[in-house]
Amino acid sequence: MASLPTWFWIVYYTFLLAITISAIFSILKGKQKLISILSHILTLTIPIIGLINSIERDINQNEWEHLILSLQLGKHWTIFTIFGHLFIFIWFLWFLKMMFSRHPMNNAN
Repeated sequence: MASLPTWFWIVYYTFLLAITISAIFSILKGKQKLISILSHILTLTIPIIGLINSIERDINQNEWEHLILSLQLGKHWTIFTIFGHLFIFIWFLWFLKMMFSRHPMNNAN
């Protein structure tokens, strides 16, 4: 079967791991608890739904091509996957902004 390159999967799952750790940290600190829980749930469910739906793809089609084709066919899992990724990406940017704005770097000479 055709698949995306290994480096892509390493970056993707590292990103998901970073979001999972950030969401758990945010939940434990009690900051934006509901949205952090949603982010954590999405980081767990998106890859599972993607994997389950990628099983039916053609042998010469990689995951990205299958996602785009399924989106064009109007399959609901693709909409969930795309909006889920968009949500966790925006949440992660927000989390980083909050982390760095609360702990500004000192430029002491």
